Amino acid sequence: MTATMRPHLIVAPYPGEFGWELMNWQGRVRRIACSTSYGEMTIVGSPDRRSLYGDLFRAMPKRIRFCPCRPLGLPGDACDDHRIDQRGARIDQNLLATWLERFTRSACRHAGFESSGEVLMPTMDSAMWPTSPPEQSIVSMHRAGPIDIDVALVTRRRDVAVERNQPDDWWENLEYRLQTCGLNVVRCNPPLNAAISTLSRARLAIGASTGGLHLASLCDCPHYVWGPGPEATWTPMRITNRQRYETIWNPFNTPCLYDECGWRPSIEHVMKQTLSALRRIGLPAFASLRPKRANARWLIRRKLSALIMPTQRSKVPWRVREFVRTHLI
Repeated sequence: MTATMRPHLIVAPYPGEFGWELMNWQGRVRRIACSTSYGEMTIVGSPDRRSLYGDLFRAMPKRIRFCPCRPLGLPGDACDDHRIDQRGARIDQNLLATWLERFTRSACRHAGFESSGEVLMPTMDSAMWPTSPPEQSIVSMHRAGPIDIDVALVTRRRDVAVERNQPDDWWENLEYRLQTCGLNVVRCNPPLNAAISTLSRARLAIGASTGGLHLASLCDCPHYVWGPGPEATWTPMRITNRQRYETIWNPFNTPCLYDECGWRPSIEHVMKQTLSALRRIGLPAFASLRPKRANARWLIRRKLSALIMPTQRSKVPWRVREFVRTHLI
């Protein structure tokens, strides 16, 4: 071990939303793991989160290990990379950080791992990182195999803003209606390993805005997403949900159609849009390999989105970036 190398880094379980963990955290962890800054790394998380880092464990089994832990049980509900209380107010970051560090070291001791060392956790302030190097190293989670699912249903079941969730009978009705069109329809359900397998086999994933649709992007699965329009903006960057799905959080240019129809569209509307999305961006049925696409629409938007990320290196004036974000992508 060199004199400049720190001995041990412990990665805390993610306290925020699953979509943020996918697009704004696990790529940062991978970037650090692939560097030589630390002699060893222990990634602590719920057992299914091991699937996010399988490439690291295979490539560096002696340096990087996974420590499964029990559910976090943090106060409040996940929001971005932090937690909020019942009133929607942000829970104190220092309090959460103290609790999370204590939990992380305890999990290591319980598993028989070394518990000393630096603990890595998010800043819990909604700061976004570009999904491309050098800030993050995000890898495809697609698993090779036949494309034998027409539509994967990704249901939103979050405890935050439950009025945005469709009831179970709505999803059952939609599933039945799609099946009567001769489509093979499958629910995309936990655990994470099973969800990755389902999305890797699907021609199209559909659902209201939720973390599972960001997972579809990483699994090279085209997706049709519905949610709020440009009246709703997110994070200090003031990005819309459509911008996030189609460009800023779409590192592999996965085809995506975002429908600004609100959280509770009718079954008839979703049926029409799903069949349209299958024709426009859906993968061929029963393909042995996924075709490599270079859709100009997504490629152009990806290039434009690279200009608007608020990094120190950007030489583009803020007002130009704001115009690109609000009018072009």
